[in-house]
Parts: sequence; structure tokens; C-alpha cells
Amino acid sequence: MAIPLENYEPEPQFYSRRNPSESPFWKIVAAHYDEFERVYPERYGAKYGFYRPVLRIAADKLIKCGDLTT
Repeated sequence: MAIPLENYEPEPQFYSRRNPSESPFWKIVAAHYDEFERVYPERYGAKYGFYRPVLRIAADKLIKCGDLTT
């Protein structure tokens, strides 16, 4: 039997706060991105081409997103 929409009450949802800076990916990017950017030309430049500045923008946004103190 269908429940009329006016009588429908969804199950309560509980908010589960996340801590993005606890993710392994965030920790790696935050700790090692500067080194990656520094060595990119000699280690990866020949195979993948020049370093694209949009990578720094994306990394900075990821790090800022995980930093809940700002």
C-alpha cells in the first residue's frame, strides 16, 4: 500500500562531519607537492610535456579545502 506524500516522514539523517585533512591523498599532496613541482621538469618533462600551471591551482584548492582552520 502506498503512503500518501502528505503523511510521508523520511527517516532522520545524521550529519557525519568529515575531516578531509585526514585522507591519505590530502596528506601526500600537502606534504610533497612542492617537491613534485620542483622536480617535474627533469623527471617528467620529457615524457609528459611541460608543467601546466593549472596543476598548482588545483593542488592549492585541494589543500585549502582540507584545511578546516581557514
